Amino acid sequence: MRRVPLWLTFVPLLLGAAGYYWFWSGYAERFAAEVATVLPGVPARIGGFPYRIEATLGRPRLQLGGPVAGATLDAASAAATRGPWRPQLTVIRSTAPRMQIAVAALARATLDVTAAAALSSLHVEGRRLQRLSTVFDRPQIVSGLLPVAARADRLEVHLRETPAVAAAGMPTPPRQAQVVLTGTAVRFGPGAPLTLNADIGLTSPARLRSYAGWAAGGTVEVGLTLSDASGEVLRMAASGVPSSGALRLAGTIDTVCPAHVAAAFTGTVPAPEARARRPVRLAFAGTPGALRLTGAPPAGLATRSQLPPCPRLR
Repeated sequence: MRRVPLWLTFVPLLLGAAGYYWFWSGYAERFAAEVATVLPGVPARIGGFPYRIEATLGRPRLQLGGPVAGATLDAASAAATRGPWRPQLTVIRSTAPRMQIAVAALARATLDVTAAAALSSLHVEGRRLQRLSTVFDRPQIVSGLLPVAARADRLEVHLRETPAVAAAGMPTPPRQAQVVLTGTAVRFGPGAPLTLNADIGLTSPARLRSYAGWAAGGTVEVGLTLSDASGEVLRMAASGVPSSGALRLAGTIDTVCPAHVAAAFTGTVPAPEARARRPVRLAFAGTPGALRLTGAPPAGLATRSQLPPCPRLR
């Protein structure tokens, strides 16, 4: 019997590898074209064969929106990675990222986040943003919506579109987008480290496509909790609407530290306070920079002296 030469046994492997490289190269070329379209003029090096497609970017800068409402994203460097079999999902690692958002039509509606590093996951199906999730490492946060600057050990931001059609007779417009925030060791100014959880919804009669479209009947709905090692400090529910060039807010806060919450609204240093046995509800209203409690915190509350005193909020 004639023996098959050893080298022939490698032919199927070589053919398979060549076929896979041809398949991978096609996806890599399409990814490079996408990167060039989104970030024109930014140098990108494509690699990652055989398991992934990776674009290494030098000083990327992306501008979204326009003069009325827009965002700018940049970083010292970034690497965008996706699998050749799943082009709709992209993972982005960046160093020294910065995110700036501004809505010129609303007073104080600005956000500036800088961080040591960030990890993002972008999932797009067609023209719909399924989810954009970003984890910031040691971020610094400055916003006109906040009375003081904030910082955290870690901040997670999850954004997704939830397009819906308004039904006849609905009392409020449907939610069109959702932002979920999770922060650890969040400090507002000189405040104590707190755990932040927030769920923010943008409602609108139609799918979000512009600021003007949202402002014509849309709202922002906020649910937020702040906690420390001893438990929940406060729970806030608020609703906001654009009005006369500002975001007008109204809501309630349920808290076991009412005096500390009141001090946070006035920007004063609170006196020592023990946590109340039951949460107290406070109401507030106004615009960013001019939010006011609509009533004074009650006095003589039953307290839980076995717990640590209330943490300073700002």
